[in-house]
Amino acid sequence: MSFRHILAALIASSALAGFGAPANAADLIPPSVTAAVRDGGRTPWEVKSDAARKPADVIAFSQIKPGARVVDLVPDTGYYTRILSVLVGAKGHVYALVPADRKSTRLNSSHGYISYA
Repeated sequence: MSFRHILAALIASSALAGFGAPANAADLIPPSVTAAVRDGGRTPWEVKSDAARKPADVIAFSQIKPGARVVDLVPDTGYYTRILSVLVGAKGHVYALVPADRKSTRLNSSHGYISYA
């Protein structure tokens, strides 16, 4: 089989992969993820940044479910940490891992940031 045939097959299979998919990406977001993103414990600045960051899409893509154990690597302000904590619930666990060389003194609890000790 020539390179041209392989390339044509890949293009055709990629085009066909879209058939039968939901018309809207929101159809792919589980209700548990939607509820976690809409949780009232999030700060106003976090909610404002949802339009740009698309947390429901990101978390739905990751397939994290209630009861899961999750590592949030270098969580910075805790934007995803808060959402993940609500999503995994009491039976799950979120580990926020910050390597020692990544700790920052700019983090400030007055702006809703997580303070690292």
